[in-house]
Amino acid sequence: MGKAAQQWGPNSEGTKRALAKIDENLSTLIHRLNQTDMLPHVNIVITGDHGITRRPQGDKQIEIGKVLRDSQLLRDVSMIVGSGAYSMIHPKDDPIESLTDAPTSNNDRHVRIVKKLGEALMGQADVYRREEIPKYLHWKV
Repeated sequence: MGKAAQQWGPNSEGTKRALAKIDENLSTLIHRLNQTDMLPHVNIVITGDHGITRRPQGDKQIEIGKVLRDSQLLRDVSMIVGSGAYSMIHPKDDPIESLTDAPTSNNDRHVRIVKKLGEALMGQADVYRREEIPKYLHWKV
């Protein structure tokens, strides 16, 4: 199916055509395995790297890099991991040799990022420090 659902959306005609083509290819494969008496000796495994669904009407995608930039937090961030329903933001660490001279400690930086992001994303997303992530989210780091 490639990127059909990402390109056209999960319920589009393009995605339905791509799925029909996959179905046709699998039918051909199974038919040929039957013809050659190989079906009992072959396991067919179908996998996907992720799912896709329609977003609710009016839902907006959050561009986390833009939010960090607009909130003047980008300088405090060393890395962003993920970009879907869940993302992790890794704050920069203060250099060991400058901890006593640093204007902020790592802990203050973490608190500032969570506070400013929480304010910027109010009503759109929840923001947590790693140790505060609710158990029901099943997010272990």
